[in-house]
Amino acid sequence: MEPVTPSSDAVMATSARHDLVIPKAPPTDTRVVVRSFDVDGPEALAARFVAVGQRLQAAVPMRIPVAEPVVRHRLSSAFGWYRTGRARHFVATVDGVDLGRCSAMLDDNAKDAEGRPVGYVGQWECECDDRGEAAAHALLELAVAWLREQGAADVVGPIDFSTWHGYRFRDGEGDGRDPLLTEPVTDQRAIAQWEQFGFVRDESYFSAEISDPQEQADMTASLVQELVGLGWRVRQLRMRDWEDLMERAHAMSMEEFTRQPYFTPISLEEFQASYASVKKGVDPRYVFTAWSPEGEFAGYVFGVRERGAALRALQRGGLRGKLAAMRASWHGDTVMVKTICVSKPYRQFGIAILLQAALYKTAIDTGQPRICNMLMHENNRSRMLTEMAGGVEFRTYITLRLAG
Repeated sequence: MEPVTPSSDAVMATSARHDLVIPKAPPTDTRVVVRSFDVDGPEALAARFVAVGQRLQAAVPMRIPVAEPVVRHRLSSAFGWYRTGRARHFVATVDGVDLGRCSAMLDDNAKDAEGRPVGYVGQWECECDDRGEAAAHALLELAVAWLREQGAADVVGPIDFSTWHGYRFRDGEGDGRDPLLTEPVTDQRAIAQWEQFGFVRDESYFSAEISDPQEQADMTASLVQELVGLGWRVRQLRMRDWEDLMERAHAMSMEEFTRQPYFTPISLEEFQASYASVKKGVDPRYVFTAWSPEGEFAGYVFGVRERGAALRALQRGGLRGKLAAMRASWHGDTVMVKTICVSKPYRQFGIAILLQAALYKTAIDTGQPRICNMLMHENNRSRMLTEMAGGVEFRTYITLRLAG
């Protein structure tokens, strides 16, 4: 097959074909073969897509690879996202070695302010050496071309299907501490690959640690007492109420998170599925709901014990890995605030502070004095709450955008 010059016309005309040969731009001797497939595509190609991702994720220090069954599920029509979305998946090969992969995705619910489709590039993994740069260019070239063919005005990434799944690049190394379980862990050179192609930094996010949870609990004690005196109640999760919480949290999230960048609504079934793996590791002591004096559901906070160190230890395998995981779990000291949400009519009452106080007290009482508010948008109301609670930023993350 003759090489295809990576001009927009050539790629647009041929991007539906399975085998494309793209020279790096500017031209070098590196030739990249890119193969692509749709949902429920050829098993052999899907297996290569999964395998190269597993290998590259495992090569990044401290990263926990996405479970193989999860990735395979997302390549099949059984994945609920395909009810409103369509995708094309790409694998890049140089000299017979798979060096990268990505997916180009378009959801009927993902629109810009003018109602035009917004395309996503996600499930991104690519080598970061010289050959990897050529593979990255080819992957982005063809993913963007496919999205343009589908009518995408802007292209954004990395986003895996929607913001309900994995997204964002970690930006920089932060303060040097080990990554927490919910953080994206990526090779920093990936951002440079996207910027060299023409993407620019778009949305920014951060994580912060509450410097002194006990001090914050003491400072807000009088407000908490006042709210309780007025009839407000905070309830700790009972696992038998899990399904009820999922229904209430889904309804509130669909209403309250609509202003989040690249938010797309999902069904209750998809919402429950996204939390299915989390449920196994949920400690109900760190999940609370808030209720008004009239008995109305007003908000919730979802705290999760940090288990990243334990899971990384398990990856070592064998008895030593299991023992190391047990030790890491025993000595853990961190609760991550995954989500805090208060219904708009109740925000002026200080319900977020009421929820935070309940979580902080329980965390301290159970030997988890480190509280981390995770993955907040830079302009989110959570920033104000975090700053009020003495939060200290320790990591930042970004998405990138290629304008139409």
